[in-house]
This record gives sequence, structure tokens and C-alpha cells, in this order.
Amino acid sequence: MKATKIYLSLLVGLICSTTVISQTQRFEVGIVAGLNFSALKGEDLTDYAVIILNLV
Repeated sequence: MKATKIYLSLLVGLICSTTVISQTQRFEVGIVAGLNFSALKGEDLTDYAVIILNLV
């Protein structure tokens, strides 16, 4: 019984590790975008928002 569980877990691991079409890389570069809101002193006059763009 114990050997069957080991073989079954190895089989599942091998099946899950194979490359499927949905996991292939389609693009070389991607864009990550986000917003950053900050308050310097806790007052409304010193609050600011920044847009962040990164190429990955």
C-alpha cells in the first residue's frame, strides 16, 4: 500500500511537470502597472499618488 502511494505521487508529479500549451512563454517582455498612494505628514496637502510602470 505504501509503495502504491509513492508510485502514484511520482506519476502525478511527472504529469504535472510536463509542459502544456497554456504554460508556454508567448512574450519576451511584460508590463506591470500599479498605483502608489503616500502621505508624508498625515495631512491632505502632502498626499500624493504615483503611477508605477515596469517592464519585466
